Amino acid sequence: MSYVVEKKEEYLNECFSRWADFARLSDHLLNAETDFEFELWFEKLEAIDKRYLYLFIKDNYKKIPLKRLKLIRGRFDARFI
Repeated sequence: MSYVVEKKEEYLNECFSRWADFARLSDHLLNAETDFEFELWFEKLEAIDKRYLYLFIKDNYKKIPLKRLKLIRGRFDARFI
């Protein structure tokens, strides 16, 4: 098994593609009407990129009800940060 260096252009394309997907779907998280819907959108965004999700939550935590913040508290552990 050998290590293959990823082409920089392909890597950047992948990053921008994930960011665009995340940006398109992130408003659904803030506009979720039920806790189930909130968790569903959270998991979809987490699957796209957990780093983007962490930064999004950090920037928008004042817009998210405390009850929902408690639902996701354990998802970001010390190993991730």
